[in-house]
Amino acid sequence: MLPDDDAVHDIVFGRGDQLGIDGLASSLMPGAVHLSMSTISTAAAARFAREHTRCNQHYIAAPVFGNPDAAKARELFIIAAGEPDRVDRVRPFFDLLGQRTFYTGADPASANLVKLAGKVMTATALEMLGEVLSLVRKRGLDAQMVLDILTSTLFGSRVHKIYGAKIAAQRYAASGFIFPLALKDVRLALAEAEAASVPMPSVSVVRDRLIAGMARGYEDLDWSALGLVAAQDAGLPADVGVNQT
Repeated sequence: MLPDDDAVHDIVFGRGDQLGIDGLASSLMPGAVHLSMSTISTAAAARFAREHTRCNQHYIAAPVFGNPDAAKARELFIIAAGEPDRVDRVRPFFDLLGQRTFYTGADPASANLVKLAGKVMTATALEMLGEVLSLVRKRGLDAQMVLDILTSTLFGSRVHKIYGAKIAAQRYAASGFIFPLALKDVRLALAEAEAASVPMPSVSVVRDRLIAGMARGYEDLDWSALGLVAAQDAGLPADVGVNQT
């Protein structure tokens, strides 16, 4: 799992004058499968699939939903796409890594599109959690109490519970997904939306909020620190949200 399009390309296919010479693909046998679990653009996924085909190799996109704790517990959700027989070939690996695998079709790019959709839904949920918990704090209510009510009634998803707990407790230490990575995924999703002529105004707001957080020096914080940005914009005391442990 690598951070972006360029990192995957450089490692698998080489870079610069060494293109095709020092990359991983040059050492893979014909018929080998490159199982890419990175969150990358659909354009990159399509390009990588074509390049592997030229090398008589196969490419499967298999990004995942789940944080590092879920990975340690083998509770990831895997979104897989590629030639059906090749996906079946690597299912034993999926079974070791995750609790369920979803197949989105023969086009590897489809898995990356689903992953980006999930990432921006998470990002917008974090923004709303930050805003709502800032509101109840300013009105004198206990944030954890309100979160317990919300997640026990209408909003019981893993996103609301896991990240909501971080925002309520003001724990923003990086746990594997920091602001620059979140911004990268949001930008990729917005590029997909623009290409498809699909307005996504709420996602545009989250992009700007992530940029605002980075301008304040939060590059190394978990993306749940969108709650910190919301708290500060709400005029909460300066010490609110500074617990980064």
